[in-house]
Amino acid sequence: MDVRIPKDIRKYKDKLIGGFTIRQAVSLVVAIGVIPPVWYYLYKLNISMDTIGWLVVAISIPVFSIGWLDIHGMPIEKYIANIFVYNYIYPTKRLYKNSLEMEEYFNVSEKRREKELKLSKRRRKQ
Repeated sequence: MDVRIPKDIRKYKDKLIGGFTIRQAVSLVVAIGVIPPVWYYLYKLNISMDTIGWLVVAISIPVFSIGWLDIHGMPIEKYIANIFVYNYIYPTKRLYKNSLEMEEYFNVSEKRREKELKLSKRRRKQ
């Protein structure tokens, strides 16, 4: 009897039913569970059967693919969560505003000096 042993033990996944992992079996069941309510709702809207078939396939494929897709060694839900965190929660381009009391003081004093210069020029002209 030959038993296949994977070279990298981290890539090994336990099989549950018929060669499917637990993750794949759950995504298959959820995808199959999504089909009847979507079909029934679209049928009640008097949409043609051809269109209903395409819409059901378009809706169930993303649910079905969750069990099979691994991007960069991560399941797709972890990958999407990482993309969300990287882009929205901790973005690389950070908004930073520096506010120092001395800068505000100098800006106010410069404006005051400008006003005083204008007033002195007006007085000289008179």
